[in-house]
Amino acid sequence: MQRRTLLRRARPGSCALLLVSVALLGCAGEPAVLPEALQGEWRTREPRYADRSVTFEAPATLRLGLGDEGEQSALIERFAERDSINGERRFELTYLDADGERCELDLALVANRGVLYVGANRAVAWRRTQSSP
Repeated sequence: MQRRTLLRRARPGSCALLLVSVALLGCAGEPAVLPEALQGEWRTREPRYADRSVTFEAPATLRLGLGDEGEQSALIERFAERDSINGERRFELTYLDADGERCELDLALVANRGVLYVGANRAVAWRRTQSSP
């Protein structure tokens, strides 16, 4: 299973990036429900990602805004909350990318600061700009 950077550029010949419509499946095969704390649109002030966004919608949808590249989608097969460490809620998503490859994405939510970290990159803080309707 591969680990990928969420907002990487697409490989030549592939369908840009990944992720948008997401059907999360729990252990029992029933759709999982995203935690309310993750729901909504997230953006960063980091200039490299100025035109990017990550949106989590209930009950189980993820959309990536990719600027001029539009949006991408992937099916998320699994969503799990891992142990919290130092006030961070940690999550792991397993999804199929646009090429059908299975990938994992780690998230860390620091609720008291309103910050979401995507992958291992702690230099880029994502902040919720709007809650899910």
